[in-house]
Amino acid sequence: MSADGKLLSYAQNREDYHLNLLFQDQAEGFYIDVGGGHVVADNVSFFFYERGWRGIVVEPQERLAEAYALVRPRDHVAVMLAGRAEGQVDFFEAEQFHGLSTTVAAHADAAAGNGVAMRRRSLPVTTLAALCAAHAPARIDFLKIDVEGAEADVPRKTSSNIKD
Repeated sequence: MSADGKLLSYAQNREDYHLNLLFQDQAEGFYIDVGGGHVVADNVSFFFYERGWRGIVVEPQERLAEAYALVRPRDHVAVMLAGRAEGQVDFFEAEQFHGLSTTVAAHADAAAGNGVAMRRRSLPVTTLAALCAAHAPARIDFLKIDVEGAEADVPRKTSSNIKD
């Protein structure tokens, strides 16, 4: 809350403010933030962390993930990617513009074509189901997915029993 009593929004499009309208009477809760990004700036879950909530943050960029450990010790931070199947995948990390980092090669090529230095690394991938089984309580209040073009892969699981 600001000095004048107004709620501060940390999210890019005030998503935290709008979620707070749903959860304003809820003192504790649990979120999953896939593609956490910066620990505070343009961050949807920080608003709730400040109010006593906790959650799982998936952030593959090591320098950003390290900040979560310092600023948000109640959160479980998974330094990896989330996708439809466990394994390894190429991750294109933007050196100065973390929000342009992606698993989508065409997006990385476009950023590089505009002068953004990109570093290609192979990173581990887990599924949302595996993260939940290992770290989530029975109730999850909200899920935020922002993974630069691969959002549809996160809630899907590759299996012979599940159709996309």
